[in-house]
Amino acid sequence: MIGDRIIEEKPVSLAEVKELIKKRNQESEPTYEQEATTKYAKKVAKLTMAKAKELIKGLQKIGFDEKLAIKIADLLPDEKEKLEIIIPKESELKEEQINQAMELLQKYIKKK
Repeated sequence: MIGDRIIEEKPVSLAEVKELIKKRNQESEPTYEQEATTKYAKKVAKLTMAKAKELIKGLQKIGFDEKLAIKIADLLPDEKEKLEIIIPKESELKEEQINQAMELLQKYIKKK
């Protein structure tokens, strides 16, 4: 078990998880769970922590809630259809906001 009790609970991006675990690993010997989390975060996180936070703030300014903005930053969809799959059906986001999000996402997607 990583800890005895929950000190704080808040949604974080995979990029931030990667940094938090990295700091914790410097303080003490990593547990199996921490090593597995580190491997996963390194493999899946597409942005640095700074870029992820910047993208999340931008999405929130458009009208996305924090949890959805974090999920989008983690997945970094490169097509509007992929973005629409991530957005819950009960969401009240308008087409204009989704288009603005896609424009913002294009700034963070690495060109192949």
